[in-house]
Amino acid sequence: MIRSHWKTIILFHSLLFINIMNTSSVAVTLATQHELKHDTCSQGSTHLVVLVHGLFGNDKELDYLQESMTEQQASTDHQLMIYSAKCNLGKTSDGIENGGRRLANEVKDQIEQIDGKVLLSFVGNSLGGLYARYAITVLDFTDITPFIFCTIATPHLGVSNNTYIPLPRWGESLIGATMQKTGQDLFSLNSMIEDMGTKEPFLERLRSFRKRIALANCFGTDFQVPTTTAAFLSHGSHYKHSRLPEKEKYFLSFETDPDQDHDKDSMSQSLDALGWTKVFLDVRNEIPLFSVPLPFSGSDSDEVPTTASLTSAELIPLVTSIGSKWSFPFGHTVSCANSKNSFARWLNSNGQRIMDQLAEDLLSLVVQDHPQDCVVNGPEEE
Repeated sequence: MIRSHWKTIILFHSLLFINIMNTSSVAVTLATQHELKHDTCSQGSTHLVVLVHGLFGNDKELDYLQESMTEQQASTDHQLMIYSAKCNLGKTSDGIENGGRRLANEVKDQIEQIDGKVLLSFVGNSLGGLYARYAITVLDFTDITPFIFCTIATPHLGVSNNTYIPLPRWGESLIGATMQKTGQDLFSLNSMIEDMGTKEPFLERLRSFRKRIALANCFGTDFQVPTTTAAFLSHGSHYKHSRLPEKEKYFLSFETDPDQDHDKDSMSQSLDALGWTKVFLDVRNEIPLFSVPLPFSGSDSDEVPTTASLTSAELIPLVTSIGSKWSFPFGHTVSCANSKNSFARWLNSNGQRIMDQLAEDLLSLVVQDHPQDCVVNGPEEE
């Protein structure tokens, strides 16, 4: 009987993964990227922002974010060269290392077209965040200044013990095998995820960025990448998370302070010790499907805590509880306003407000840190 129960759960996971794969391949079209402009600012620096798509995605996935950043930067004296990576189109099943190395080569090709020094930022969506984390370990950072490293619903801890519905280890192994090498990485059937989260060559490069930002969907709205792995939270970690000022389009924001002397006996603590801004998103009202009321469940899970700081373990019940109504867990594509095709853009349009806020935040960081007389070049007009 128990065995039959687990088979049902595993079948549910498998069918949803298959549905994600099929949906992602609908009406995929490739857009010609803007040609890069090679002039540099008076300080000799060009700020390259690389957008990286996720599993079964394409280079249009973060189109809305790119559009929002382009529109908002028009009101500033700072422009960014925004480039959406294409190297992993149709190749997201062969593992994090292969995808990361392809990304590093593509970024290297773009950098070689730029005269002078380069300020480099990444925005990685889902698996794209892991590709970017691997890529920065093999990139030559000569004449490169690492600037912002941002991830959106990226499974930093993998998905082993972090699935929407808890699975036994044999169930994880079965699903991981069906997803080829990438599945083996994500379900920790090898050491890739743990190495990236604990070994110094990976952590050192991530530490070199001036700012690290992780966005995570909360309240059980993300089937593919639940909150705990997107924000690398752990029941066993007491790492301090300090509250940041509230923003209307975010549910909560916290930051962890860099601490190289902190006890790093887990991936969660090792990553927290780099210093991050963590943004928790409530997309329950943005998911374009009805919610199901849950009887005897108490009040909604949207009470904002009054404490100035919480530990990693204390954050988990706050951001993972479902509350009085269950929402379909389709927030993974909504939160990034996924625009990989026209249907996806329409379906996920409610997430555009979140990407507008992220674009504003990224540009704010650029303006704060750049010299006033340094105008960083963007793409040429078509």
